[in-house]
Order: sequence, then structure tokens, then C-alpha cells
Amino acid sequence: MKKWPILLLSALTVSTLLASPAAADKIDTTGIDSPSEWEISMQPKPNAAEIEAARWRDLYANKTASYAYEEASLTADPKDPEVILVNTRTIYLDPALIAEQNKKFADQLTGSDRVAYSEIVLAFRIQEHTYALASSKIFSHDGKVLASPVYERQFKPIPAKTLASTMYEIAQNFASTGRTRIIN
Repeated sequence: MKKWPILLLSALTVSTLLASPAAADKIDTTGIDSPSEWEISMQPKPNAAEIEAARWRDLYANKTASYAYEEASLTADPKDPEVILVNTRTIYLDPALIAEQNKKFADQLTGSDRVAYSEIVLAFRIQEHTYALASSKIFSHDGKVLASPVYERQFKPIPAKTLASTMYEIAQNFASTGRTRIIN
């Protein structure tokens, strides 16, 4: 008689284990031709906004703007290996500056769209302690490119306590070690 509860419990356990895979959600495998293309992950894939946010490393913020740089963009200029290039982002925070930029680009803004941020490629000559603007893009909140000038590089001394001076330190570390961050 004592065998019946054990057998019943065993049968219940086995049936539960066998039924679980059948009840699992179906995974979309469209376009996957071989097992080597499968991805196994407990974490959900990041969406486009999360991927974009992960591109940028925050530097600092003040009343005017929030500043960041794109770590993957740090590279030696192919035309001049002595020059280090880096893409920076300035997100405008000052309402007066935003209003001024909105007036400047009013003919390109539609509806409630407004100027949001700019990306500026800076060029650094590490040995000379100088920098230049290489190019820039000004974006609206909706992601529209409002302006994208390319500059003739005019290297000048790096002013203290500015975005250029902060980025110079990062570019200098990259030039000497090939890394963007100091690893202890």
C-alpha cells in the first residue's frame, strides 16, 4: 500500500516534466538556417534606444549642456597618424540657448520639433597640445540633421576647463596606451 503514493507522485512528476517543453512559448526561428546562428541569452536584446545610449560615455554636465563622447570613435586620423579624432555629443539644457537655436533653424523645424543636441568631431595633436574642429552635426529632437558643416582644421591651443581639455586627456591616454580608460 505504501507503494501507491510513491508511484502516483512519480507518475505526476514525470508527466509534469514531459508536458513543460510542449507548453513552452514558440520561438521565432525565421531566417535561422543552422544551429551555429542560434543565440542563447537570458537577457532580452537591447532596443535601438538602449544601443544608442550605450554608445556614449558621459563626461560632465553644467547649466548649458550635458557632454559625452563616443568611445568607439577614438582613432588615429588615417591621413595623419599624429592626430587623434573623437566624436563628442552636446545635449543642450539651457532654455535660452535652445530658443536661440530654434530661431536659427526655424525653417527646418516642423510642429513641436526643436533643436536637441550636436555631435562634434574633435581632432587633437597630442604632442603640440592643440585641437581643431573637424566636423559637426546639429540634430533636432526628432533626429533630423539640421546642419552638418565640415571645417578646415585650424589647430589652436586647448583652453583650460573646457570640453576640449577634458577630451584632450582622454585622447592623450588613448594615444599612449591604445585604451580610453586607465585600468588599475
